[in-house]
Amino acid sequence: MNRPSNQRQAPAGSDQRHSRSIVWIGVLLLIGSAALILMKERFMPAAPPPAPQDSRAPAMAGPAPTNPAASIPPDPRPLFAKLVGRWVRPDGGYILEIRRVEPQGRVDAGYFNPRPIRIARAEASVAGPTAKLFIELQDEGYPGCTYRLAYDPVSDMLAGEYLQAAMQQTFEVVFSRLQ
Repeated sequence: MNRPSNQRQAPAGSDQRHSRSIVWIGVLLLIGSAALILMKERFMPAAPPPAPQDSRAPAMAGPAPTNPAASIPPDPRPLFAKLVGRWVRPDGGYILEIRRVEPQGRVDAGYFNPRPIRIARAEASVAGPTAKLFIELQDEGYPGCTYRLAYDPVSDMLAGEYLQAAMQQTFEVVFSRLQ
């Protein structure tokens, strides 16, 4: 006895069309992948080659330790030497005296108006071809006031910002060389 089947029979050639569809999908995926690879190579910068490792040294995991003096070139003395001298701030007569700058960036300095004003911290650094100077004052009338200055070789001046800490105001300032 023949039972009627609930399944429909596929028309002739259906399997062949199904196989062609799969082939076309595969071809399109291949073309798309190749296009993505070519675009990545063309528009993405290449990664630098890995640094050669000394086979005697163990490989280190994690980021390399940072050097706090990284902003100071191997020999900053020529740039730091330009900071040494007596400087006057023309708008107020303040005197900044840079006596010595050590290669590590420590600065021996004095600040006067006209009497001495205590300097809590004085540091020099290098940014590219520019010598920079940071001075923090800590005295009566000047608690936490700071100077952030850069040496301009063209004008032989120090220029930058003065933070008046009590008022929380920043002013643009310049110092001209006295000697």
